[in-house]
Amino acid sequence: MVNVTFIEDGEKVECSAEEGTTLLDVAWDNDIQLEGACESALCCSTCHVYIDENRFDLIPEATEEELDMLDLAAGLEDNSRLGCQVMCS
Repeated sequence: MVNVTFIEDGEKVECSAEEGTTLLDVAWDNDIQLEGACESALCCSTCHVYIDENRFDLIPEATEEELDMLDLAAGLEDNSRLGCQVMCS
């Protein structure tokens, strides 16, 4: 199991997930408000999340397709990713 911390409305929400689970699925499984309108089809940016900067370099780089979708996300930052594309490990 992997520990994941979401910050929702300024509050930390601690969750556990199996390795290989996407951040979007972890959010959905734990009633975290993360939309994911395209249901992981990589055709929207509604699961936009910020990855802790201390962990950002530990995850695989975004694909070109994900980067194209991230360009549509509001509030884009250097540590932005799509929750449907980041696997827990």
